[in-house]
Amino acid sequence: MKATFILSENDYVKEKLDEIAQKYGTTVKFVDDGVGRFLIAQPKFQIKERLEEGNYNIKVWGATEEDIQYLKTIWGEPARTEKQRLSPLEFAQELVGIPNIDTLTKEQIMGIMELEDRQFIQYQRLLANQLRRSDPLPVFTKASEIMNKF
Repeated sequence: MKATFILSENDYVKEKLDEIAQKYGTTVKFVDDGVGRFLIAQPKFQIKERLEEGNYNIKVWGATEEDIQYLKTIWGEPARTEKQRLSPLEFAQELVGIPNIDTLTKEQIMGIMELEDRQFIQYQRLLANQLRRSDPLPVFTKASEIMNKF
């Protein structure tokens, strides 16, 4: 998931970002421009803070529901949350992992994967692009075969 927390300068405490980094076993680093700070934990979990127009914008990527719940205890309700799209590899792995995939219709697969038509077509293209590589992973081949049935 992605989330954005917006805090006023008065409410923000820099030590909270250090506390979060400690919980996830990482450290807080400064952005190259020296204005903001960020941390990266797990394969995709990232937090970046930046002071903009008198407010701290804290952007979170790759968070699980549990991560968001934890961050709510620190910063309150996020101004915005949204689900992140899966990477081609994550999509292929989830698609191949669906039980009895060969008996399902396109609509059923789209329901399980929570996709709209446009997203389904985008993933078909992304998988096709992966197959153009010199040595594609077997999961891409299998996922592409499933998607191309429709």
